[in-house]
Amino acid sequence: MDWYKSVVDKALNLFDVTEDNLPFAMNVIMVEENTYTLRFADSQSYTLTVEDPQSGFQLDVDLVPALEFLGKDRTRMPSKRRKKGNFLVVPKPMKGGHDEDAAWRRPLQLQGWDLWYMKQALRLTKKLLDSQGMNKIQSYYIKTIFYHEAIEQEHDPDFWSRNSLAELFKHIVKRLHQYLETKNIPYFWNVDYNLIGNIDESILDGYAKKLKRFIKILEDPSEYKMAVKYLMSESQFKEYKKKFLKI
Repeated sequence: MDWYKSVVDKALNLFDVTEDNLPFAMNVIMVEENTYTLRFADSQSYTLTVEDPQSGFQLDVDLVPALEFLGKDRTRMPSKRRKKGNFLVVPKPMKGGHDEDAAWRRPLQLQGWDLWYMKQALRLTKKLLDSQGMNKIQSYYIKTIFYHEAIEQEHDPDFWSRNSLAELFKHIVKRLHQYLETKNIPYFWNVDYNLIGNIDESILDGYAKKLKRFIKILEDPSEYKMAVKYLMSESQFKEYKKKFLKI
């Protein structure tokens, strides 16, 4: 990672310029006569931020190193979705795992699946976690649950297209609740490793109770208006109640 970051630093230094209208030297690039500034945040991946101060445009790009392996992929990827040929692994510390600072893992990509409802259900689940402050459950963990489900539903290839978005969302929320109750989300590539094994049990219990209340609402069609409470911030829900619930 140190070597990789040094390469990124060197590349950015090529864009160092000092302009008359800039108070100090900074990374800038010209695209179709527009000036954009470049800066990065030091994180697990390098997040490169491209900005146009004049228009307010901002684009964040995660730069992640990867190792490419040649040949047929023989991993647990659902057979009907398995891509032939080369595959990648990215560096990612596995908290609580063996040699966690030297760990690599397969990225979970849904783009190639071309399943609209699956992607939307994933986004709703992420929104649920953000709104409820369940920040110990990472996005990768939710993708892992989807992949486990894909394995389980291989006997039913129409499962993801036959069910509505609402039904898929409810199905995944129930699955997440089950994983939280057992305090174990098995790592997709090695099910002996528990992705949430390092999270305090009291936190997982609190998350499970929140989801249990939410599932009760989802199971009652008459409570559909209240379901959004779990997908909004407090201020957003206050505005929603005023405009749509009239309370």
